[in-house]
Amino acid sequence: MTALPDIPRLYTALAEWLACTIYLLVLPRRFGRGATAVLGAGWLAALGVFLQLTGAVPLAWWIPCMAGAVAMMFLYLYSGAAVSARVAGYHCARAFLAAEFAASLEWQLHCLLWPRRSAWDPAALALLALVYGGLYAVLYRLEARRPGNTPAPVITGKAMASAVVMAAAAFAVSNFAFAQQDEATMSVFYIRTLVDLAGVLVLSVQQEQLRENTLHRELEAMDGVLRRQYEQYQQSKESIRLINRHCHDLKLQIAAIRAEQDPGKRPRPWRIWKPASGTMKPGTRPATRCWIHCLRPSRSFASSTPLPLPVWPTGICLTLCPRGISARWWVLRWTMQPRASRP
Repeated sequence: MTALPDIPRLYTALAEWLACTIYLLVLPRRFGRGATAVLGAGWLAALGVFLQLTGAVPLAWWIPCMAGAVAMMFLYLYSGAAVSARVAGYHCARAFLAAEFAASLEWQLHCLLWPRRSAWDPAALALLALVYGGLYAVLYRLEARRPGNTPAPVITGKAMASAVVMAAAAFAVSNFAFAQQDEATMSVFYIRTLVDLAGVLVLSVQQEQLRENTLHRELEAMDGVLRRQYEQYQQSKESIRLINRHCHDLKLQIAAIRAEQDPGKRPRPWRIWKPASGTMKPGTRPATRCWIHCLRPSRSFASSTPLPLPVWPTGICLTLCPRGISARWWVLRWTMQPRASRP
């Protein structure tokens, strides 16, 4: 088969820089637009110089040079985006595979159309702009879409490690034929393009799974909040029901006490309360002790415990409660007042 030239190193540098720039536009930026543009221009020049200088290295040094280029891509993302190193590493793996696919596809089309034409021919440069522009426009469209207020996916260490492993495996398989042959052929380009495309699709599926997991966690948190609010609503209804029942019982007891004509049959606390307050000594303790159910919000009503309060008869206290004031608050306020100042 006819031997074909390999991808120019500057083409590869441009593809890697464009992929990182696309993800940098999607991620939150660390600096403003002007500073980010200057930073991007500097990393483009650094990538171009590095790959151009390492283009003629022996095969044994080719892998370390590619690792250096990936490290520069990571530093570009980490320095330009306000994200953690884990998130930058995850998106660096995705950007690297996208750049490999874009460069491989563009050069394969170039070799199909003009196998002997220079890479710097105007037609070749137009093809470069067309392919890179179309691919990276689609990539930006896919990465930037986030319907509504959908939160950004949470990148865990496991997700970052799996993305790096899949990117490394796809790169190794796609470039394995170059280590076995001295000259590149069209079949090698087909294999490299298809494997890179498969790697991009796998990482895209992983990204969608991360988005779905993040959305699922958000829905679970919202469901938990609504469930707790409903439980508090049910507790409030039960509390109101219990208070109404106790108030009704107390009203009946007070009515029965008032209807009693024989003073000897009336309870002693009623006889103490009936005279004017001036006849009572300060510090006199009531003869009875009322029990009020203190319902705690953090527990169910079945586990509510009665709290003994040394107060005057609760029914008398509640009958003195003004309208529009909570009964529990009135009881606590009434019991904490000095006895001389109680109503």
